[in-house]
Amino acid sequence: MKNNSDNAPATKADLHTLDCVLRADIDGLRKDVKSDMDGLRKDVKADIGRLEEKTDKLSLEFVKSCARTDRQFAEMRSEMHQGFERITGIVESFAQRLESYDRESAVFPRMLDEHGRSLRDHEARLRSLESARKT
Repeated sequence: MKNNSDNAPATKADLHTLDCVLRADIDGLRKDVKSDMDGLRKDVKADIGRLEEKTDKLSLEFVKSCARTDRQFAEMRSEMHQGFERITGIVESFAQRLESYDRESAVFPRMLDEHGRSLRDHEARLRSLESARKT
């Protein structure tokens, strides 16, 4: 292609030369873009593979964490159940003692009254025996 600075019209040969140069440039750009795209595809596929591997590891750790949490929850529930049973046993034992004391408190005054009457009767008999002896 000639350098025409005099604003002369381009010839067919000039246009053909320009066409060939532009086509060569476009083909070069196509090859560069295709090469870049192929490289990007490989990089993206590699990144996706690494992400899938990390996601799998995270999923496994999450499942393990859930299992640990479930086990700890079951242990806590068992310990709480044992604690409730222990407290229930203590309360029941205390209630039995209270019932026993309640029965004793109901029976004991009657027994004291009966023993008091018996003692008064014995004292009265002893006095009558002693007075009969004196006479």
